Amino acid sequence: MATAAGGGDDNEWQKLPCDEKVQHKAWKARMTGYEECAKLFRTQDTDKSPEFSKYLGLVKKFVVDPNENAREKALDAIFAFVENAQVAGKTVGEVAGGLIGKCLNGRTKMKDRAFDILLMYIEIERQTDIEDELIKGLDNKQPKIVQACLELLRRGLSEFGSKILPIKPFLKQVIPLLEDRDKSVRDEAKLLLVEVYRWIGKQTLTPLIQNVKPIQMQELQTEFDKLDLNGADKPRQTRFLRSQQDLKQKMEQTQASTTVSASVTIDDVNAEMQEELDPFEMLEAVNILDRLSKDFFEKIESKQWKDRKEVLDDLLALLTQNPKLAPEADYFELVKALKKIISKDSNIPVVIVAAKCLTGLAKGLKKGFKTHAVGVLEVCLDRFREKKPNVLEALREACEASYPATNLEQLAEEAVVVLAHKTPIVRQCTHQFLTKCFAMATQTTLPKKVLKIYLPPLIKNTGEADAGVRDSAFECLGMLWKCLGEKHILPHVTDLDELKLTKIKEYAEKAVLLNARGEPRTAGTSTATVPKSVASSINTATMTKKSSGATIVKGDVTTDKDDASPNPASAAKTTTVVKKKAATSSKAAAASNDAAEEKRREPRPQKASVLIANVVSRVTPSQMKQIISNPMLLNEKFNALKVQPITAPLLIKTTTNVSYGTKYPIQHKSVLSTVRRSSVSPTVPSSSSSTNTQESISFALSSTKTIINSTAIVRSEKPIDDPEWQKLPPDEKVQHKLWNARLTGYEECGKLFGLQDSPKSGEFEDYLDLLPKFAQDTNENAKEKGLEALLVFIQEAFVARTTVGEIVPIITSKCLSGRPKIKERAFDILLMYIEIDKNAEIEEELIKGLDNKTPKIVQACLELLRRALSEFGSKILPIKPFLPKVIPLLEDRDKTVRDEAKLLLVEIYRWVGKQTLTPLIQNVKPIQVLIRIFFFNSLHLCIIFMRN
Repeated sequence: MATAAGGGDDNEWQKLPCDEKVQHKAWKARMTGYEECAKLFRTQDTDKSPEFSKYLGLVKKFVVDPNENAREKALDAIFAFVENAQVAGKTVGEVAGGLIGKCLNGRTKMKDRAFDILLMYIEIERQTDIEDELIKGLDNKQPKIVQACLELLRRGLSEFGSKILPIKPFLKQVIPLLEDRDKSVRDEAKLLLVEVYRWIGKQTLTPLIQNVKPIQMQELQTEFDKLDLNGADKPRQTRFLRSQQDLKQKMEQTQASTTVSASVTIDDVNAEMQEELDPFEMLEAVNILDRLSKDFFEKIESKQWKDRKEVLDDLLALLTQNPKLAPEADYFELVKALKKIISKDSNIPVVIVAAKCLTGLAKGLKKGFKTHAVGVLEVCLDRFREKKPNVLEALREACEASYPATNLEQLAEEAVVVLAHKTPIVRQCTHQFLTKCFAMATQTTLPKKVLKIYLPPLIKNTGEADAGVRDSAFECLGMLWKCLGEKHILPHVTDLDELKLTKIKEYAEKAVLLNARGEPRTAGTSTATVPKSVASSINTATMTKKSSGATIVKGDVTTDKDDASPNPASAAKTTTVVKKKAATSSKAAAASNDAAEEKRREPRPQKASVLIANVVSRVTPSQMKQIISNPMLLNEKFNALKVQPITAPLLIKTTTNVSYGTKYPIQHKSVLSTVRRSSVSPTVPSSSSSTNTQESISFALSSTKTIINSTAIVRSEKPIDDPEWQKLPPDEKVQHKLWNARLTGYEECGKLFGLQDSPKSGEFEDYLDLLPKFAQDTNENAKEKGLEALLVFIQEAFVARTTVGEIVPIITSKCLSGRPKIKERAFDILLMYIEIDKNAEIEEELIKGLDNKTPKIVQACLELLRRALSEFGSKILPIKPFLPKVIPLLEDRDKTVRDEAKLLLVEIYRWVGKQTLTPLIQNVKPIQVLIRIFFFNSLHLCIIFMRN
């Protein structure tokens, strides 16, 4: 603060003009000059007045006045100058820097006026210069200035929007400030990110802040969740540039109107003012090849699958942490190694990680992946012969990530070869992949010459015996029909019969076209273009397609009517089908020989209170006559485990499998064995099931006749006698009071789980509530079968991941102390949970088990930790969490616990080495240490011997 003497007693300065007063050495003179300048600037008749030009060289000195009182008045003068002068834009570079360095850390009134000036510069369309100066201010050493710059960016973004004040230039420098040592800076950075979230949304912002610490991410997420982006918090531009005054008037007039069209207009204007931000473009490109380990290419060729998986895991971590890759690097050798693994490696976990690595490379390089795309697609499509869902999913993701780097013309040659592959699942998955490619195609990207390459193999596959191949081929052709139109496709499919053409048109009606980003196009399919019957089912139910060819409709309650019936009374009847325990699900399946009978539906009477376990698939009368007249025909079909189709699959699918010897026959599929996933192979159905085939066939005949006569299959509600439990569906058998009924139920459930075509089948969800019973049956024989069924469920079901918290505590407390077969099956279940990425939960439960008072359970938990560590490695099962609990068990009073603890420590030694482990066991008794050293040395000698 200047002293009073600084004002001077000489009054001569009062006679000076304004432009000289503002340069006077006395601060009072300067302050008076600033006040006069402000009045002068506001009273000019035009923004081009020559008075403004006189002050162009002086304005920059206003902001650095050494006296704070004078500087406040100077800022008022600058604001008037910027607001009224046309030449004000020329001063932005000198004035903005002075404001940030000298005024943002001053008293409140001065700071507010500095904010007004900087925002006014944005209004006169100098936003780029202001943003650059504010970004420089974020590197200032004074927290007050950094906080003020963040606040000003937030206010500018809130008032002007993300198109006028782009987010991309400053976002990178804001994110590190979440960890600044000054609390005001951290809080302001958080508020700015919340404002950014309002304008660009979660989907765009999340990838850019993925490296933020978990606690900070949680705080941000809490703030994000508070926003109502479709209501009060929807981003709206409230301040406009000088060139947008027409838009401002339009907005004001629109806001004055209360009509619906007015609100739509406001939303349209605000949508136009939002920046189209690509998060990928904001990321820094990284050359991951420089960060690979020196022995990467050596280990990836190793004969030990653990070595291969270890380096691939490291590569996947690099790709995850660095989503954008440097396009100038040479990835040829890396892609070549990954392709070799996918095409030839027999280890499933290694193949999955390699596919994920290729996905990361394709997404990280985008168009830069074009030299590798076709080769990658070739090996991935061929590897679709692998039937395991997790492998297929990883390969599908790799294909979809690679496709944007190529096009349908470049892919055509390889696609035609794969469409003729000898393995049906390869053709089916290729159809599904091409369907998505066609959904993103246009007449430009799919010209006639390319279309003619794809159509012949697709048309040929519509006549395949495998239902999954046929349906996926129809779906693919339907997408082409939707994409290009009838006039381009119909001339090529004239040789197809009417039924097949109808099927293609049905898929075309349900098809949804996608844009280049894989999102539904704005002018997409609407139910207005779909026939009324189809539209109603789409609106009220979720439709999925199984590979067997049956359509499953899940909705609230589905009612079927006999559309073809001439009898009005019959046509008025409806059938409400209730699935299992849920009163809001239904399934419908139909198969027909000719077009006239395809739409026919035989009505069934409405149920009162009895739940039917599954919906019986309907069979046309013509097909039924063949079966009734020749029962051996049906027997041959069951022996072949498949009903051979004529033009569509003849389904005799109801509650259970014919091989179970139970009431309702079902189409058979080989069941996965209950061993580790990496060595899973299909198993042949047991021969014992064939003894009941004739009984089941006779029942099937009577059941299908019953369907034709429109008679409902209803189970009596009277008390169940001993023999009658055999007629129950599996979900009721597993709850029966007789242990042999439950045992049979568990066996049937295991086979039923293995029969599902999709890991997301509704059958799995129906059994979620019953699964705990499988592991805690009071009968040991039944419990063993229950655990086997539970293992198949975890292998096959996607929802198995949600059961870990409920199932694992039961397994550890009820099964690990049981007889050897039960214990071994429990081990398989827990290891399977680790394989489906629930390693952290399993490790936590096993650590809890180490505190159990039953030695058998403690010993089993130690053994399982050892096995898991040996099979999965220390990265998947970290050693640090359980090691402190293991060391005290070396002195346990139970010998089996002590011995297992020793073996676990030896396994740990294999992974961490002597140098790391020895300090951790220094407090163990000397005799125990000697024994451990003996084991370690023996192991070390064995390792050296094996290497030599």
